[in-house]
Amino acid sequence: MDSVVTRKGKPGDAEDFSRPAFIAVYPEFRGRGLGTNLLGVIEKEAKRIGSRRVALDVEISDEGAIKLYKRLGYDIKRKAPIFKIKDKNFELFNMSKNI
Repeated sequence: MDSVVTRKGKPGDAEDFSRPAFIAVYPEFRGRGLGTNLLGVIEKEAKRIGSRRVALDVEISDEGAIKLYKRLGYDIKRKAPIFKIKDKNFELFNMSKNI
Protein backbone atom coordinates (compact mmCIF):
# COMPACT_ATOMS: atom_id res chain seq x y z
CA MET A 1 0.00 0.00 0.00
CA ASP A 2 1.36 3.42 -0.96
CA SER A 3 -0.91 5.45 1.30
CA VAL A 4 -3.02 5.24 4.47
CA VAL A 5 -5.94 6.64 2.45
CA THR A 6 -7.50 6.04 -0.93
CA ARG A 7 -8.60 8.91 -3.12
CA LYS A 8 -11.88 8.94 -4.98
CA GLY A 9 -12.89 11.26 -7.81
CA LYS A 10 -10.90 13.82 -9.73
CA PRO A 11 -9.53 17.13 -8.46
CA GLY A 12 -12.31 19.68 -8.15
CA ASP A 13 -15.13 17.14 -8.48
CA ALA A 14 -17.82 17.03 -5.82
CA GLU A 15 -16.77 13.42 -5.26
CA ASP A 16 -13.10 14.28 -4.73
CA PHE A 17 -12.27 12.92 -1.28
CA SER A 18 -9.99 10.55 0.57
CA ARG A 19 -11.15 7.69 2.74
CA PRO A 20 -9.12 5.83 5.34
CA ALA A 21 -9.22 2.07 4.92
CA PHE A 22 -10.02 1.46 8.59
CA ILE A 23 -9.39 3.20 11.90
CA ALA A 24 -9.53 1.60 15.31
CA VAL A 25 -7.97 2.04 18.74
CA TYR A 26 -8.15 -0.84 21.18
CA PRO A 27 -10.26 0.02 24.24
CA GLU A 28 -7.32 -0.19 26.64
CA PHE A 29 -5.50 2.54 24.65
CA ARG A 30 -8.40 4.97 24.24
CA GLY A 31 -8.30 8.39 25.84
CA ARG A 32 -4.59 8.88 25.12
CA GLY A 33 -4.85 10.93 21.94
CA LEU A 34 -4.14 8.05 19.58
CA GLY A 35 -7.36 8.52 17.57
CA THR A 36 -6.66 12.23 17.23
CA ASN A 37 -3.11 11.47 16.08
CA LEU A 38 -4.31 8.82 13.60
CA LEU A 39 -6.77 11.26 12.06
CA GLY A 40 -4.04 13.90 11.86
CA VAL A 41 -1.87 11.49 9.85
CA ILE A 42 -4.82 10.58 7.63
CA GLU A 43 -5.67 14.24 6.95
CA LYS A 44 -2.02 15.09 6.23
CA GLU A 45 -1.76 12.18 3.79
CA ALA A 46 -5.05 13.13 2.13
CA LYS A 47 -3.72 16.64 1.55
CA ARG A 48 -0.44 15.23 0.22
CA ILE A 49 -2.27 13.24 -2.45
CA GLY A 50 -4.38 16.26 -3.38
CA SER A 51 -7.70 15.65 -1.66
CA ARG A 52 -9.75 18.46 -0.19
CA ARG A 53 -12.01 16.30 1.94
CA VAL A 54 -11.78 13.23 4.16
CA ALA A 55 -14.82 10.96 4.43
CA LEU A 56 -15.36 8.07 6.82
CA ASP A 57 -18.06 5.80 8.17
CA VAL A 58 -18.77 5.21 11.84
CA GLU A 59 -21.18 2.86 13.56
CA ILE A 60 -24.16 4.79 14.88
CA SER A 61 -23.73 3.11 18.26
CA ASP A 62 -20.08 4.25 18.61
CA GLU A 63 -20.76 7.43 20.56
CA GLY A 64 -17.10 7.87 21.55
CA ALA A 65 -15.88 7.85 17.96
CA ILE A 66 -18.68 10.17 16.82
CA LYS A 67 -17.78 12.61 19.62
CA LEU A 68 -14.11 12.51 18.58
CA TYR A 69 -14.88 13.05 14.90
CA LYS A 70 -17.21 15.96 15.66
CA ARG A 71 -14.59 17.53 17.95
CA LEU A 72 -12.10 17.31 15.06
CA GLY A 73 -14.50 19.03 12.64
CA TYR A 74 -16.26 16.11 10.95
CA ASP A 75 -19.98 16.44 10.22
CA ILE A 76 -22.58 13.72 9.82
CA LYS A 77 -23.67 13.85 6.19
CA ARG A 78 -26.18 11.00 6.12
CA LYS A 79 -27.19 7.68 7.57
CA ALA A 80 -25.92 4.91 5.33
CA PRO A 81 -28.15 2.02 4.30
CA ILE A 82 -28.03 -0.86 6.78
CA PHE A 83 -25.87 -3.75 5.65
CA LYS A 84 -25.48 -7.22 7.07
CA ILE A 85 -22.41 -9.40 7.54
CA LYS A 86 -23.29 -12.91 8.64
CA ASP A 87 -25.84 -12.37 11.42
CA LYS A 88 -24.92 -8.80 12.34
CA ASN A 89 -26.55 -5.66 10.99
CA PHE A 90 -24.38 -2.57 10.69
CA GLU A 91 -25.82 0.93 10.89
CA LEU A 92 -23.41 3.69 9.92
CA PHE A 93 -23.20 7.43 9.65
CA ASN A 94 -21.21 8.86 6.74
CA MET A 95 -19.11 11.72 8.12
CA SER A 96 -16.73 14.08 6.35
CA LYS A 97 -14.50 17.10 6.81
CA ASN A 98 -13.06 19.62 4.38
CA ILE A 99 -9.29 19.85 4.79
